[in-house]
Order: sequence, then C-alpha cells, then structure tokens
Amino acid sequence: MEIGKIVFQRLFDSAEITQIVGDKIYPGKIAEDRVFPAIVYAAQSNPVPTKDVLNIDQPRVQVFIYSSSYEEAQRLSSLCQSALQSLDFYTMHGINVHYGALVSSQDDYEPELKIHQVQQDYNFTITW
Repeated sequence: MEIGKIVFQRLFDSAEITQIVGDKIYPGKIAEDRVFPAIVYAAQSNPVPTKDVLNIDQPRVQVFIYSSSYEEAQRLSSLCQSALQSLDFYTMHGINVHYGALVSSQDDYEPELKIHQVQQDYNFTITW
C-alpha cells in the first residue's frame, strides 16, 4: 500500500529517528533478529466510495515502537508523531496526503523480552 511507503520514507528520512534505530524500520512485523530499538508499521486501507474523479482512501496506520528503555521509547514516540503528523498536504509517489493525525497511543511492557512498546494509531486521508 502506498501509504506504507510514505510512512516508511518519512520515518527513515528523520535524522533523529534513524540516529536511534538505524535502519530498523520494518513493514508488518519485526525482523527475526529482534535487535532493539526498532519501529514496525502496518497500514490498513479504507477506500471511500465517491463519484468524484479522484480516488479517496482513509487508511489507518499503526506504528509499534520497541526499545529496552522507557525513555527511549517515549522519545521515539514523540519523533514518530512529529514526522507523521506533518504529512498534511504532502505528495509522494503520486499520492496526496491531505490529513494525518494521531488518534491513539498506548504504552506497554513485555516482561519476557524486557522491552517497552508504544503503539500509535494514525488516520490519514489521501487521494491519487
């Protein structure tokens, strides 16, 4: 899905994010080597029926942030939010992002892995 490519590019283009996670930004699931910190994103399409010439989609994107440090997980959460909410009126790969907003965020801790997790949910409106 194109919004996934845009999300990846925005996260990867953030020098502050890549300074922390390097290239550990994955679609769908975390790599098997489980090196942390890392970011995983997943997109779900919600096409909107329209009679207009433009195709409209309102995808939901989930971002999962993993870190062994609570502070680092929170810092990455803030950086991801800044990168993705600034997508309003952004165009890439022929996709026009008209709106992007964080709708929920939840902290978690996985004791067996000793990993802090932040799950963020975003809604976007895009046309192409």
